[in-house]
Amino acid sequence: MSEGVLAQLAALPDKSTAELKQLWRELYDRDPPSLNREFLIKRLAYRIQELACGGLSARAEAKLDRLIAEEDLRVKGKQPVCKGTGRLSAPG
Repeated sequence: MSEGVLAQLAALPDKSTAELKQLWRELYDRDPPSLNREFLIKRLAYRIQELACGGLSARAEAKLDRLIAEEDLRVKGKQPVCKGTGRLSAPG
């Protein structure tokens, strides 16, 4: 990781909340959520590193998308969960 990125990360805790919110707007191109300062710092640190080093691989994103879809089905009660094996339980 470059020294510039490390310097940006180190400077985050010293910024005012207004400065953090402005940085959020610059990095995410939208208004920041109205959450606490620590959340903003952590998410901004992640975003700075993501922009500098790249995001998730296509394989990791695909796996996350698949897991999210499976969890949505489970939460909606359309997919039973069998703990321990990671497989679906048999009907009945």
